[in-house]
Amino acid sequence: MKISLHCRGVILNPDGRAYLERRLGFALGRFMSKVTRVTVTLSDVNGDRGGIDKRCRVVTSLKGMGQIVLEDRDSSLPVLLDRISGRLDRLVSRRLERDRFVRDRMPFGGTAFG
Repeated sequence: MKISLHCRGVILNPDGRAYLERRLGFALGRFMSKVTRVTVTLSDVNGDRGGIDKRCRVVTSLKGMGQIVLEDRDSSLPVLLDRISGRLDRLVSRRLERDRFVRDRMPFGGTAFG
């Protein structure tokens, strides 16, 4: 699993990057064989004006199943990263479970009628 990080208006120190990678590792560790790439974009929407202005967008690519796109906002970056990693864990789990269910229900060993 390759993690790509882009920061726009947000300064993320090495400890913050390590925290993000650790949280994503915990959230997606059990899906390592299915997750090919994770792209994280952190941005500061309001700049110096304050408020709920930190945005995190995560695009997760799954082998043979497309992408999962998740976006959230918060004023605190650690809280935002915790919340988004938890949501990502649940979404990937649901997508893989749905794919397994559909594959098990398809006739002819999981292939379409052709």
